Amino acid sequence: MEYADAEKLLVAFLRAETGLRVVTELPSNLEEVLPVIQVSRYGGNDSRYVLDRASVDVDCFAATRAEASALAAQARELFIFRLPSYNAGAVSVSRVRTINAPGWAPYDNDTLRRFHASYMVTLHNH
Repeated sequence: MEYADAEKLLVAFLRAETGLRVVTELPSNLEEVLPVIQVSRYGGNDSRYVLDRASVDVDCFAATRAEASALAAQARELFIFRLPSYNAGAVSVSRVRTINAPGWAPYDNDTLRRFHASYMVTLHNH
């Protein structure tokens, strides 16, 4: 049995829930395709072979600070209230914990606004 791909699962979940572009790698034409949500796993741990605790960053990009903030708030609400008990084939999400609540984060391109958050998502392989 393999661990589930947390990024793939979360990208599919957020795309289905928001209808927006959700990626693991930012497109080169980011400012032309806003809004965009980026999901990146940066670590985590496991307690048994069937439980994977994925630490993930969620970055929300938009043209204005208000839009980026609203998108980050929407993503947070989805993670906390809709993601637990989400099933994707042989994998389900059993728990979500906020590590860092959404907040403004600088970005190299000053024509964009970014809000950043971090979550611990517990995945359970069946």
